[in-house]
Amino acid sequence: MSSAPSFLNMLQSLQSSLPEVRNMILAFAYAGGTLFLLKALFNMRQWGYRNMMGSQVEMMKPMWYLIAASMLFFTPTALNDLVIGTIFGSPNILNYTAKSSSDWSQSMGVIIGVIQIVGLSAFVRGWFHIVKSNNGGGGGGFGKGMTHLVGGACAVNIMGMKALLFSTFGLMGATTISF
Repeated sequence: MSSAPSFLNMLQSLQSSLPEVRNMILAFAYAGGTLFLLKALFNMRQWGYRNMMGSQVEMMKPMWYLIAASMLFFTPTALNDLVIGTIFGSPNILNYTAKSSSDWSQSMGVIIGVIQIVGLSAFVRGWFHIVKSNNGGGGGGFGKGMTHLVGGACAVNIMGMKALLFSTFGLMGATTISF
């Protein structure tokens, strides 16, 4: 007779698959960056042909494709150095360290890992929203994309965000309250 797995066992299994999920999101970002780069080059080619014919064509669309492609190609660097370094002042992502060996503190490490994965996917998705807004697509567009970028950066560095909020609002016990 087999026993049902405990909540902690399920979380540990989830934690073992988090690096592969992160790699899958980064592979999706690289593929999207490649597609955006090709689309930017195609649009620049069209812009060059139309400019030779004397018609005025907007150059912002290919430029946004290039910016999004470069940010998606360099997602780990862009997220750590540019975004997190700007928001938190330090490009180091703070990790959760368990203070005790209780089930709760062990499960918090996995939960924070899942939040960081969600943040990474939100950061990548934000660039897709920004490019979509430049194409005239509705649904929030640029504001929605910027919200995803900032929210994704805050979620990736959730422990730094916790420390930032605690110090901003003057909450005592920022080091004793485990998040």
